[in-house]
Amino acid sequence: TSAAGVLDVASGERAFARAGHDQPVLVPAASPPTTLSVEGGPVLGLIEASDFPVNRLRLGPGDAVVLYTDGVSEAQDMVGEFFGTDRIVATAVSLRHAAAPALTGGLLGAVRAFAGEAPQSDDITILTLRRLAPPA
Repeated sequence: TSAAGVLDVASGERAFARAGHDQPVLVPAASPPTTLSVEGGPVLGLIEASDFPVNRLRLGPGDAVVLYTDGVSEAQDMVGEFFGTDRIVATAVSLRHAAAPALTGGLLGAVRAFAGEAPQSDDITILTLRRLAPPA
């Protein structure tokens, strides 16, 4: 899977494409986190001629977006229950105002706590982008 994008730090405009990734989570500074319903393409290399739609999103000051591999959402506990998107969003709610590294670390910690002693079955990759508020 892959994700690629460009962020204009002055305007907060983000253009990005997804190839097989789960829906990102938007963490607005002033409202609850939610999954973004954005277009994506297939896993890279799966289909020779594939389209990867470009999505656009404007991040306001303090807004964040969290991208993650399916190893996060599909992490399992000892009885085989998945961590799932709802837990990702719930974790983002509790860390909504944290700096990007703390939001990423908090989500990783939540996944590890959920999985407990269950073996990790897939890669776990998390990327958090937060647009900083302009200096006062």
